[in-house]
Amino acid sequence: MIIGLILKKQEDRRTADRELLYSTSLATAALESTHDGILIVDLEGKIARWNNIFVELWHVPQHLLDMTVKDPVLSYVCSQMENPDEFLAKVLELYNCPDKTSTDLLHLADGRIFERYSQPQRVGNEIVGRFWSFHDITERRISEQKLLDEREFSNVALNSLPGVFYIIGPDNRFLRWNDNFENVCEYSSEEFSQISPLDLFEGNDKNLIRARIEEVFVKGVSDAEAEIVTRSGKHIPYYFTGRTIKVDGVACLIGMGIDITERKKKDEALAESEESYRNLFNLATDGIFILDSEGNFIDANKTAYERLGYTRDELLSLHISELDHPDFAINAPRRLQQVVDQYSAIFESGHMRKDGSMMPVEVNSRLLEYKGQQVYFSVIRDITERKCLEEEQQSLEKQLLHAQKLESLGVLAGGIAHDFNNILTAIIGNAELALLRINKESPGVDNLQKIEEAAARAADLAKQMLAYSISKSRVSL
Repeated sequence: MIIGLILKKQEDRRTADRELLYSTSLATAALESTHDGILIVDLEGKIARWNNIFVELWHVPQHLLDMTVKDPVLSYVCSQMENPDEFLAKVLELYNCPDKTSTDLLHLADGRIFERYSQPQRVGNEIVGRFWSFHDITERRISEQKLLDEREFSNVALNSLPGVFYIIGPDNRFLRWNDNFENVCEYSSEEFSQISPLDLFEGNDKNLIRARIEEVFVKGVSDAEAEIVTRSGKHIPYYFTGRTIKVDGVACLIGMGIDITERKKKDEALAESEESYRNLFNLATDGIFILDSEGNFIDANKTAYERLGYTRDELLSLHISELDHPDFAINAPRRLQQVVDQYSAIFESGHMRKDGSMMPVEVNSRLLEYKGQQVYFSVIRDITERKCLEEEQQSLEKQLLHAQKLESLGVLAGGIAHDFNNILTAIIGNAELALLRINKESPGVDNLQKIEEAAARAADLAKQMLAYSISKSRVSL
């Protein structure tokens, strides 16, 4: 009987030992399987258990662990802290309050950051010690800080943009925006989170923005010009862009908007200036040609093409050499070079009308910058009337010269006739005297009579010359 009891006790002890060994093995496996450093101490702070992660985290020498007293290990750990006094104060606080649970962060002198968790160790309802857990969160905190820094950087960058920035979700709500967007629209951040992008537009602009948002989600990119309507009712023209972007795996729209008020004003001013220029261009009484460096037409005003009988498109399809009369076309290259060399030139030419007739013109050409290129800007003046006046003037000058020549000839003829008549008077007079003195039967009578007849005919000729000179004098007058 006694032997049986002894054997049973021995068996019970072996069973208890196996259970203890099993429990110890489970505890050790649990301690070593965690990624946290574990330290278990009794109520006096003496070390009861630890795992290898604890040793690795704190670089605790083995001989200190083997001492199983609290002060050497605590001092060693405390020496690694950024603020040892604060660390030690917290440890003592928890030792003095055995039932207290605590979680905080430890900042080590080498830059590492541990998350510390501590709770009482209980056996049943009795507190028998304290459980400490240390988790190295250095990389996590660095990553978190990096994310915070990147977010701060992105916020600063987005808020530094001159325009508005936005991310729109598939539910047509704003996911993110910059401060400038709030300021422009005159909405608070909370109000902005509640509105739809379409709430910022009216009429046709709202329909346009709706269509372009849909286009971004279909095609991946789009843009639009529309007027934002602010909370106070102001209309501000903006140019918007949009592209698709994945946010947490969901397709969203990211984009920017730029205030184009100044550009619109400049465009309107440019349009007005262009209209004024076009009106002056087309209302000019002289023709205007704008040619490129090769002599091809770029533009021409209404006077230019209508005066030549062409439509605008017909004239612009020509080269300047095709418009010049053949007598002048040969000089076209030289004239263009003259403009290049001297930056301007004035010369006469002849342009062929569509019906084949020629129009004499005066060309005033110079080099100018026009729409980003160097061009020949030529003012073409119709000098048909001037040419007619010049021809008439030349005709009158010829008539005057002819009259002057006739007058000179009349004066000469009158002088000759007068002198010749004086000579004839003497001849006729002497012939008559000789006939009176000579014997009627003399053979010389016949000669004298012939002299007298010839002199009479010469006198008639002298009278005709004198009459001619008088008539020319009257004509000249």
